[in-house]
Amino acid sequence: MILGTLKKLSIRRTSQAYMVEGGVIEWLAGAFHSEATLSEYAKYSSIALLFNLSLCPMGKKRCEPLKVELISGLGRLLQQQDSKISPYVNGILYRILSITSVKEYAKEQSLPNALRKLMTKTDGEPKKQLETILELFVTDVQIEDGSSDEEDDDQENDNLETEIDSNDSVTCDSNEISGEDLLQLFCDHKGEGQSEKVESPTHSIGNADSASVL
Repeated sequence: MILGTLKKLSIRRTSQAYMVEGGVIEWLAGAFHSEATLSEYAKYSSIALLFNLSLCPMGKKRCEPLKVELISGLGRLLQQQDSKISPYVNGILYRILSITSVKEYAKEQSLPNALRKLMTKTDGEPKKQLETILELFVTDVQIEDGSSDEEDDDQENDNLETEIDSNDSVTCDSNEISGEDLLQLFCDHKGEGQSEKVESPTHSIGNADSASVL
């Protein structure tokens, strides 16, 4: 439920900033790299959340020092050939492979060869997506980071969020804190507790089962 809530909030630019600064990308990268046991719901929500966060310039930049974890984890997810998550995995790869250091590391790990092998097992849109990713290894494609017009962005996302909520069976009581207020409370609490020793997200996720993640 928490992952699903974060995924919904991550379509808003202000929420993206809170999550990126709060270390959510590092948390997700650690989960995928450590092969944490996730339910199908948790896996889908996590990869969709990472995709949304990678779309903003701040999130994309945060991915660069995590290239080892991300290339390893995303490559493993691609091998599963899960039609529900593959578009998100491909989208994240397309974003982060435009970063020179990430692309060079991916080459060292033979990611292009792995993508070519996958192409022989796919067709249609998934195959086109893989072809587009492979083009990044032979051309210097410049990927736009999107508009800086936050007002238009938030208005569009408000409409999308309403549409998503209309199909969501999970709701909160009227007296419960939710949405961006809940996210802000989490960030404030985290800031106050920085002086305390906190277990590494990668370590804790690696020892957690799917129920504890949710």
